Amino acid sequence: MKSAPKIILLIIIFNSIFISNAQTNFPEPDFSNVPMYYDEVTKELKNLERPQVDVGMRATGFTSGEQYVYIEGLTSTVKFSQEKQPVFIFKTSTPSEDPQSVLNLVKMQVNDHKGKTQREYILAKAGMAGAKSTVKLIGLDFQRIKPGVYKVMLGEELGAGEYVFSDPNKTANPRAF
Repeated sequence: MKSAPKIILLIIIFNSIFISNAQTNFPEPDFSNVPMYYDEVTKELKNLERPQVDVGMRATGFTSGEQYVYIEGLTSTVKFSQEKQPVFIFKTSTPSEDPQSVLNLVKMQVNDHKGKTQREYILAKAGMAGAKSTVKLIGLDFQRIKPGVYKVMLGEELGAGEYVFSDPNKTANPRAF
């Protein structure tokens, strides 16, 4: 009877070590500030689409307008199943950099603009009363794997649609993944 508590304690310790190692056994991205998709079948990091990203302006009224970020085309070349949320890994430039300050997730709208189909999101609106940012961000949490490397946790379940990771500091010359 005295050996049963020891066995249970050993099982708990073994499980704790195994679970801890399983959570940190992700490959490290080669590049910083580039989110990557973790393929759980092959255990490899995969690139997301790296499209040409442009910024446009359009009038929405006599004295108002909006600035938008757009990517040409109807859909991304990278698609995920809705049955299981994808896993993303992100590496910051330095171990002390806050990943929240360099990575956003935004849902894009598909629109027909001047005869071209494009994915876009509104960056800001301006009018007589001034300008304001209108980007609707999807909440992200970051689970530290090791210094400067994070598993990106989605703050909500994503429905069907087009989504883009972006850097909030690069609005004049944006990048998207």
